[in-house]
Amino acid sequence: MSLHHVPDRLPFAPRPIPGELRTGWLHRVAAANVITFTELLDAFATRLPADPPAEVWFDDTLPPAVCERLADWCRVEPAAVAMLDVSRAFPLAGGDVWTIEVDAWWHTGAMTLDPSLCLAFCCLCLREQQQRGEPLHMRAEWAFAWLTHCPRHRAWLLNDCWRCIRSDVLDFPAARQSQLVCRFCSASLDVPVTPAPRRRSMKCSAFNGRCSRVQADDRSNRRGSVPVHRAPFSG
Repeated sequence: MSLHHVPDRLPFAPRPIPGELRTGWLHRVAAANVITFTELLDAFATRLPADPPAEVWFDDTLPPAVCERLADWCRVEPAAVAMLDVSRAFPLAGGDVWTIEVDAWWHTGAMTLDPSLCLAFCCLCLREQQQRGEPLHMRAEWAFAWLTHCPRHRAWLLNDCWRCIRSDVLDFPAARQSQLVCRFCSASLDVPVTPAPRRRSMKCSAFNGRCSRVQADDRSNRRGSVPVHRAPFSG
């Protein structure tokens, strides 16, 4: 797409999926139109009102004027774009619970897209989306700063490339072809993901079991006629 001719409406516009990040949806829109995400933002900057806001957070609190222009450009209802606000999905979550990605390539001439959320993902979830016939998309909850593993598969959430050590690496055009590769070096991201170790959780379960047995023994001893004197615990 040349900036000398930006269409009034994009020829291809995937529908937003409830629960995905708005920036992730825009990555899918860019991939559908065979352009980069930066080119999409530069093109959209030409569709903004005469006095655009200096800063725009695409993942939340999108200004109504920007939301309406974006929805019209992508041929969707403004409500479908507004529903992707992370504050709507997680109304009790403050701004400090998200993983913020600071990268200059998010900036365009007319807007500064700060803060931008980290596009972490679970390979196993993406494969399940593919098996269900869904477009590969980024779930909003994967951007929580304290979330290191997928709640469903207990696998590491990925954001960095193991080869080039760069972040925000998923190649969305390749993902449309069911290939999970780095957009910088084309390294495969669809590697076997080791689930989180269960040793700690097993120790906690064993400890809870021992505590339950001690409590049961204590109750039974209290019902007896002979008092029980326990020696002090020694580690």
